[in-house]
Amino acid sequence: MLTVACLTIGLASAPVINADEQPLYRDIQSDDNKIHIKSDMLVASSDKNLAEFKGHVRVTRGNMVITCERLKLFYKRGAMAESSSNPGGNSIERIVAKENVKIRMDDRLAFADHAEYMLSSGDIILTGDPVKVSSGNTFITGYKITLSPDGRINVQPSPGKQVEAVLYPDNKTPKP
Repeated sequence: MLTVACLTIGLASAPVINADEQPLYRDIQSDDNKIHIKSDMLVASSDKNLAEFKGHVRVTRGNMVITCERLKLFYKRGAMAESSSNPGGNSIERIVAKENVKIRMDDRLAFADHAEYMLSSGDIILTGDPVKVSSGNTFITGYKITLSPDGRINVQPSPGKQVEAVLYPDNKTPKP
């Protein structure tokens, strides 16, 4: 029986032919660091060093899930054209999500119009009016929120508005 999996720019598993053969990209099959993307459509351009996913986009990487309507992967110059044993390896510079962006990481949820994920630093920059990040009953809103992998959060308001936060100290939450 021949089972074939789709290989798209090195982001998914390689075809499995039979148990005796090693998969071409066996090193990325069980890696929690891999980026797995599903969408209705993909348009890639090696001259522009980008790939764009459109329609019902779902991205997973480790414990992070991003859903949106449009997502662009920006590659380092020439990375898509190079042939390598690890396609897509460290060649992605950043990921930009647009339209109805929702990000789930651990117990945090974020909602934005636009999100930019910088792979080198791990920072996620959310923009929109408003952007909301919540964890349990607590939340923060602003126009631009930067989430850093070390736990730092930088919140900037829209012009003429203020940042808003609702926090419950000592894990005391309101009674229903």
